[in-house]
Amino acid sequence: MLILGGLILLLFAVPLWRTGSRGAVLTLFAGVFAVLFVLFHTRKARLILTGCGVIAAAAGICMVIFVRGAESMIFRFDYALAACKMMFAHPFTGTGWGDFFTDYPGLKLLSNDETPHSPHNLVLFFGSQCGLAGFLAALALLAVPLFAGFRKVLRMRKESGLTDETLLAAGLLGSLTVISLNSLIEVGIEVPAYAALLILLSALLCCRNGQTTTPKRQLLTVLPVGIFALLTLICSLCEMKREAAFADLYIKSSPVYTRNLNAGAIRKAYLAAPQDSPYVHRTMANYLAGTGQPAAAKICLDKALELAPEQIGTRRFRAQLCAVLGLDTKDDVAYILRHDPQNPENRNLPGCAIEK
Repeated sequence: MLILGGLILLLFAVPLWRTGSRGAVLTLFAGVFAVLFVLFHTRKARLILTGCGVIAAAAGICMVIFVRGAESMIFRFDYALAACKMMFAHPFTGTGWGDFFTDYPGLKLLSNDETPHSPHNLVLFFGSQCGLAGFLAALALLAVPLFAGFRKVLRMRKESGLTDETLLAAGLLGSLTVISLNSLIEVGIEVPAYAALLILLSALLCCRNGQTTTPKRQLLTVLPVGIFALLTLICSLCEMKREAAFADLYIKSSPVYTRNLNAGAIRKAYLAAPQDSPYVHRTMANYLAGTGQPAAAKICLDKALELAPEQIGTRRFRAQLCAVLGLDTKDDVAYILRHDPQNPENRNLPGCAIEK
C-alpha cells in the first residue's frame, strides 16, 4: 500500500515536473508539503518540515526573479484582476459564457496583445462569466473535497497511525491537493481528462469507508448520475462531430498541415463545417487572404462578425483587408481602439492616429 500510494502521487507529479511549468512545480511542492504536514505527528517534525518549506519557497522566488523572470506571473495577476472586475460589474449573471476572451482586452492594465480565453483560475473563470454564484460553486467544488480529504487523513493518522490505508489516502489527497492548487494558476478545467481526474480524486476522498446503502437508495443515487452521464455523452458526440468538421477545414486550408492546398477540397470542407461558428468563416478568410483573394476573404469575415461582432481580432483583420481594398476602415478602427486600447498593434492599424 505504501508503494501504491507513492506511485499514485508520482504518476501525477512526474508529468507536472516535465512540463517545465513554474506553476506545476509550485503546486507540486505545495501539495506534498500540505499532506506531509498532516502526516507528521510531532511538533519537531512539523517545524523541520516548515523550515524546508520556507527554504523551498525562497528558492522558487529566486528562480522566478533571476532565472525566468516574473513576466508570466504579472500577466496572470492582470488576468485575475480583470476577472474580478467582470464579476463585480455583473454579480448576478456574469459577462456570459466565453466572454472573458472578448471583455479582457478592454479591462487589462498591461500594454500587450494578450487575448486569453480564461483567467487561468478555476474560481475566477466561473466568477467572471457566471457571476458570484458561479464563483461560490467553483470554490465549493475545490474546497469541500479538500476539507473532507484532510479531515479523513488526519482522523486515520490519529486512530490507526501510518498504516497502509492511511498512506494510500494521503497519496490520493496529495494528488488532489496538487491538481486543485494548479487549477488556480493554470488552464486545466477545460481539458476533459483534467476535469475527470479532479472528479475522480474528489469522489475517492469524499466517500465514507464501510458505509452500506440499501438497493433502493443506491438506485436513487446512480439513476440521476447515469441520466446526466448519458446526456453529456450525447451532447459531447454532437459537439465532437462539429469540431471534427472544423478541424478538417483547418487542416486542409493550412499550409502548415497540408503541403499542396486543394481549392475544391477546401471549399467542400468549408461548406460541410458548422456555418454558425465564427471560427469557420475566420479560418476560410485566412486561407483566402493567404492565396491573394482579399475581397472573398472580407465576405467571410463579414459573416464571422455577424455571428460574433465583439471579436476584436476579426475586426483587426477586416480593417487590414479593407485598407488593401481601398474601403473605409473608420468603424472597425474606432471599435478596436475603444475595446483594446492597450494593444501595441494599434500603431499598425490603417488610418490610426496613434504616433508610431
